[in-house]
Amino acid sequence: MKRLTTTLIVATLSLGTAQAAVYKCEGPNGKLTFSDQPCQGAPSEEVTVDYIEPSAEQRLDAAEAAASYQRMSQERDAKRAEQARQDSMASIRNSIERMQKARDRELAALRAKKARANNNLAGAAWEQSISQEMEAVTQRYAADIQAARDRLQALRSGGQ
Repeated sequence: MKRLTTTLIVATLSLGTAQAAVYKCEGPNGKLTFSDQPCQGAPSEEVTVDYIEPSAEQRLDAAEAAASYQRMSQERDAKRAEQARQDSMASIRNSIERMQKARDRELAALRAKKARANNNLAGAAWEQSISQEMEAVTQRYAADIQAARDRLQALRSGGQ
């Protein structure tokens, strides 16, 4: 890692041969600061920076290191994106499962109500309204579950 950092610094320095002044300042807490401008309100000392022109081999090493770093960065980003996609898919599958369980609980409660209906005209009307309520519950959950399945399919096929 140290070699990579050194190589990148050399590569950066090799981009231009123009030299700028570097100033060293000591802050109020004793911490040293380096800047391209003299410090305001504190004494500053100009520092001489020795510049050595990098060799062709050093430039090649720097270019290879930069390309390698870029590949590693792209691979890391791809892995993170894939992990995020997998996490989203798992979350959607869990959401579908929760919706199915909630639907089943609501339908079971309605079936239990339906079983208590009397065998008369009032009971038949109540049973009919419960049946309609069961149908509405089924349709509502079916739409929500289908929307979640569509999102899951989009993630599986690579979309976001």
